[in-house]
Amino acid sequence: MSRNLSINPVSPDNLQLDPDVKSDAPATPSVSRDPDGLATALRRVEYEKMVRGLRGLPARPRLLHVGAKPFEVPLALARGFITPVLVVSPQPAHLAELEAVAEAEGMSHLIRGVNGDPLLPSAPRQGFDAIWVGSSADVPLNADAFAAWRLCLKPFGWLVLIVNASLSEDASAEQQEGATLNLVQGLARAAGFAVSVHTFSQKAERAASEAYVVARKLDRDLRPEEL
Repeated sequence: MSRNLSINPVSPDNLQLDPDVKSDAPATPSVSRDPDGLATALRRVEYEKMVRGLRGLPARPRLLHVGAKPFEVPLALARGFITPVLVVSPQPAHLAELEAVAEAEGMSHLIRGVNGDPLLPSAPRQGFDAIWVGSSADVPLNADAFAAWRLCLKPFGWLVLIVNASLSEDASAEQQEGATLNLVQGLARAAGFAVSVHTFSQKAERAASEAYVVARKLDRDLRPEEL
C-alpha cells in the first residue's frame, strides 16, 4: 500500500500547511466507503452539512482537524474545499487508520497527519481559517484549550467541536448533553467566540449523544486577563 499521508513528529515546520501547493494526484472521486450502518451514514451527512455552513472562508482555506476521529470529518473538509487538511493527533494508530480510509477513498493527497499535541503549542499564531476538534482529540475541554485554539485561528475563523455527552444512571441523555453543551458554550464565549449549537435532527441519533458547538472568533485577540 502506498503511503501518501505523512505522519511526522510535531514541529513548527510540520504545522505550516501550504494550501496552494498543487498535487499531481487524480481529482477526488466521489467514493463512499462501506459505513458501519445507518448511524454512520447519517453522521457523514451531518458533517458535510456543517462543512458547508462554514461561511466567509477563502477559496482555499487553511484547515486543521484536532484528533483523527471521526474519520468522516477531515475527509468531509478535504472534499468540501478540495484543499489539504492538516490532522494533528497524539495517537499514531488513529492517524494510520485515517490514512487507510483516505487512501481507500482516493483522498490521501489531501490529508496530512502529524503526531502531536492537540493544544498545538508549535502551531503558527493566526495560522488557520478553521479548526475542527474531533471526539478523539484526547484533550480536556477547558479554558486553556480554548485559549490555545483561539491563538491559532485567524480573525473571524471557525472553531467546531464535536461534543459527546457522557451518560449516567442519574440523568437522561438529554440532561447530560445539555450540561456538557452549556459548559462548552460558556468556555467558548469566555475565550472570545460567538457561539451556536447544532445537534442531529434525527431523533434516533440522540442516543449517540453527539452534538456540535460552532464558534466564530471575534475580531481581536483577548489579553490573558480577559480570558
